[in-house]
Amino acid sequence: MSAADEPREDPTTPMSSDEFEQRLIDLHRGGHTVPGIRGALAEWFKRDTWTRDEGLQLLLGLSPGTFYRASMFRGCSSVDGATERIFSARYLDGSLVCLLGYRNACTWMASESDTVEELPLTSFELLHLGSALRRYEDIWDSGQHPPRCTPTFFVEWAIAKEIEIPWLEWAIADGLVASRTGVSVVEQIASRAVRRAAEVQPAAAVSSRKAVIVHRVSRRRSGDALSPLIALAMGAAAGKNWQSGWSELVAMAERESRPAPLLGSDSGGVKYADERKDPDGVAWLTREQFRNRVRSTK
Repeated sequence: MSAADEPREDPTTPMSSDEFEQRLIDLHRGGHTVPGIRGALAEWFKRDTWTRDEGLQLLLGLSPGTFYRASMFRGCSSVDGATERIFSARYLDGSLVCLLGYRNACTWMASESDTVEELPLTSFELLHLGSALRRYEDIWDSGQHPPRCTPTFFVEWAIAKEIEIPWLEWAIADGLVASRTGVSVVEQIASRAVRRAAEVQPAAAVSSRKAVIVHRVSRRRSGDALSPLIALAMGAAAGKNWQSGWSELVAMAERESRPAPLLGSDSGGVKYADERKDPDGVAWLTREQFRNRVRSTK
């Protein structure tokens, strides 16, 4: 049982501020706040444009305007990124990155100092976030961008710079991300990765890798969750006939560590999760349906 799941000794006693913040941190670390993250993203994507600071902080998974940064040394400008440190921040679900860092923020605000040289480092995660944010800012500032850009522009910019976006899968699945160029974000990611892989891998391995990439990042409402797995199965069959691909898919479904959305298989076919096709959220792909789908893609 995690700390977030443990009952409080006296649930009738009001939580202290620290207890509340720590509970949010525990829930975040336990993966229980994904709906909150997705809800916050949906609200941010309703905005027509983001500022530079908003966009780059969001790309890190941080809630804009909820973090504190200042110069680490006296005599350095607070706008000099190379000397700055983030010492408190919140994720999109509202949880603090580090409770001790938040206490540092309170101490710093009370002191009215423009530096944090005397405040101890409380979290390597904060150190990493600060380093990543400075890197994003340096890359962004090397180009010429308008003061405000659309959310899709920020996403496509990050993909082009090979910057990992922690919430990209959810944004695609929730239909928040669309492309200005007519090429989907998923296809952009897969194509770039496949081009790199093609330099060192045989064709069959590249095909398999592309299917894995597409499956990992593509769960859009209009998409079919099985399509990437079918492509992966055919790739694993190294270009053989559809029967070999079917055997590969069945083998994936029967493994204990089967990839989502596969749930298993029996004589009726491969079972998988799909709420759109069945009220119970379970659907089947038969051998004949697999054959037809493979043939329709050739």
